[in-house]
Amino acid sequence: RLKVYDEETAPLAAFYRERGLLHQVDGMGEMDAVAERLQAVLATLQG
Repeated sequence: RLKVYDEETAPLAAFYRERGLLHQVDGMGEMDAVAERLQAVLATLQG
């Protein structure tokens, strides 16, 4: 599984990161707090 990640997923993440299209959200913590962080990122994308 790690080999597949290194070969397929990591390059894809780098592709989007380099173009400013990858937005990371910390998924640790209470569900409500994570949802708020996710909604904040989505709000910035919607303008």
